[in-house]
Amino acid sequence: KERPKLNTTQKSEELHIEMAPMEAAGMVIMAGAGTLVAGMVLLSTIVQKLDLPYFALMGTASLLLSLALVTTTPVLRELRQLSPEQLTWCMLRGICGTAVHVLGLLAVGVGTPLGDASALQSINVVVAAVLGRVFLGEALRALHLLALLASIAGTVLVSKPESLLGMTSTGTTGTPWLGYGCALVAGVLCGGSFIAARKSQGIPPLCMMLSVFVYEAVTLWTLMLTGMSQGAPLSGIVDAPASAAAIFAGIVVLNAGATLMLNEGGRLCPAAASSTIFTSVNMSLSYAAQALVQNEMPQPLTLLGAALMLLAVVIMAVARWLYPDAPKIARCTSGGSAAEEEAGSEVSVAAEASLPNAAEEEDETESLASFIASEFSGLSRGREASARQRRVTEATLAVVPTAQSIGAASA
Repeated sequence: KERPKLNTTQKSEELHIEMAPMEAAGMVIMAGAGTLVAGMVLLSTIVQKLDLPYFALMGTASLLLSLALVTTTPVLRELRQLSPEQLTWCMLRGICGTAVHVLGLLAVGVGTPLGDASALQSINVVVAAVLGRVFLGEALRALHLLALLASIAGTVLVSKPESLLGMTSTGTTGTPWLGYGCALVAGVLCGGSFIAARKSQGIPPLCMMLSVFVYEAVTLWTLMLTGMSQGAPLSGIVDAPASAAAIFAGIVVLNAGATLMLNEGGRLCPAAASSTIFTSVNMSLSYAAQALVQNEMPQPLTLLGAALMLLAVVIMAVARWLYPDAPKIARCTSGGSAAEEEAGSEVSVAAEASLPNAAEEEDETESLASFIASEFSGLSRGREASARQRRVTEATLAVVPTAQSIGAASA
């Protein structure tokens, strides 16, 4: 017995059911990634107390991991087989991932509390919602606006508003505004890292890992050699070789595990889910480490701000599943004869084919923007098709009168 044909909605539901286990696995992997990343940042603070050069140790670990991949796996052959588009996403994953990690380390290095730095990075979800508004022309809905307000309020509270307003003294060290700025920039780039991982379908995991390791090695050693890292000198390794070796081994394990989990978790589940789970796990562990390891209890306003930012992330994830796709635009008919409808269809195809290259480039830009927006905020990618259909319809309306005139003259 033949299987009955499914309509578009049924096919979409069937595909969603098939992908659900993969997305669930991706969520579990992202929780593990959040744990390992929190461990890496905590390890950097321990290394700082031991007067060891964390940037040099981390850069060397990334370099050795890169060499291990090149010499023991077919990663170079796999890289040569990538298409230009795949190679671009592979490079963006390395660039964004490295930037997020380095900015997070710099934020903590200049005095930003672990929990605050992690909380501020959750701003990437709200940025994606604004991106959807700008590129897709969609008004922010109630949940989007609520998440935006919660994120802004949370950012202000985490950034110590009493210091900003001069209500209390900030002490001798002052408020680490540079660190807060680095954390916010890292949050924006974190969204790019999730999107690059999500777009890595068909790219071998080894290629994605190599991209991250190479960029990390180059960036961290550059910052170390130029003195921009402001860390301990290399002589600290000679003074405490046993501690340096133990720290180095921990960095290798954590870096390899976190990179692999971020790539695979981001590939398997939507960016909204990736960001929600990663942010919640990373933020919770960071505040716990701040209290237990650094003996620095978060202030009530700081915890309230972190809760608001986490709430914003959760709201955006809910919005992605709550708001349905816009209905597809049905082909309009004028009520004329079948011949006229067929002629109109032919003209429509001709109009779509005659759209200028500039419009095609605009479609490519909108396609990427709508993918990002739908992954994070729930703005439907179906609206992209609707917008494109509207442009084709406008072109059709411009062509139809001309075609009708030609037909009348030939009659």
